[in-house]
Amino acid sequence: MIIPSHSGYGMDGSVMKICAHINTEKIVVPVSRVENFVFNTELLQYKEAVIIDYIEYSWDWDLTKSGTHFFGKNTKLFPIFKGNDEWRKFDDWVGGLEKVTYLKRELLKRDVAPGIHPIDYPCWVIPPEPDTEEQFYNRPINAFFFWGRSHEARVQLHGNIWRGASEYGYSVCDNIHYIQAFLDEEKGDKWVTLNIPHYKRVDISTILTINGMSKISIAMPGAGMKTFRGTGESPTNSVVFMKEDELAYSYPWDDFVNCLKFRTYGSELANIQFALNGFDDGQLYQIYLNGVQNCRKYQIENYVKDYLLPIING
Repeated sequence: MIIPSHSGYGMDGSVMKICAHINTEKIVVPVSRVENFVFNTELLQYKEAVIIDYIEYSWDWDLTKSGTHFFGKNTKLFPIFKGNDEWRKFDDWVGGLEKVTYLKRELLKRDVAPGIHPIDYPCWVIPPEPDTEEQFYNRPINAFFFWGRSHEARVQLHGNIWRGASEYGYSVCDNIHYIQAFLDEEKGDKWVTLNIPHYKRVDISTILTINGMSKISIAMPGAGMKTFRGTGESPTNSVVFMKEDELAYSYPWDDFVNCLKFRTYGSELANIQFALNGFDDGQLYQIYLNGVQNCRKYQIENYVKDYLLPIING
């Protein structure tokens, strides 16, 4: 049974969409960052629960210094909850539970323990059959970056991609309406970087079509370290390139195995150029194949059946 933590309007639609796929007799309580959070007092009658926690702590919060946040334990250390007594009520309720299973999105590896598991946003599409090696290496776009402004490193990377055009000699497209003409007219290496703000969304099928024409798809951190595109969009049909972090994932993303990672902001272009030009024959393609295979595990039906339900019902 799904019982939201918040009794007002504004629960994260994606989180509730995930929960709609969960069929269990257990009490499952989703929680996400909500403006004007109001504690759902219906929860007071329950002493056991599965907490599904998708809280993000803002782009400039360092979890490695604070440690993982858990309701019922250390909420007072996190300033985003101050000033709203309703969060305290929820925190007190979780702290008083006799039995709790905790599924946490922004979960440090060091804090994984019995009853504490990572959770991610799933893949909402069925990843297509992979390209052949020849098709993959003949893709017209070397690197693709689609982003909204939830993290300042995204803004900086957009600018650095343009700056890198002078250093590395590739061409850049930053307007989705120019894509076809860009591919038709420009010669040599091509990169695409698209700012897609929340107030002017583009259908994900269009984005994934461009993604599937790209060898590498960049997934930068947002309001949290994890992103939709890191586990469920970029790797559906491209090699996902992401920031190294200390977080636990439902199904791990391992550098040079099923993804590519960078360690410091500002090093993204050099890392991508090395992957494009410095790898052994077939290495990038194998990473692509492994990434698509891993992404299939995140596809919503597989993810719920094979990962979430065994934890929830265990």
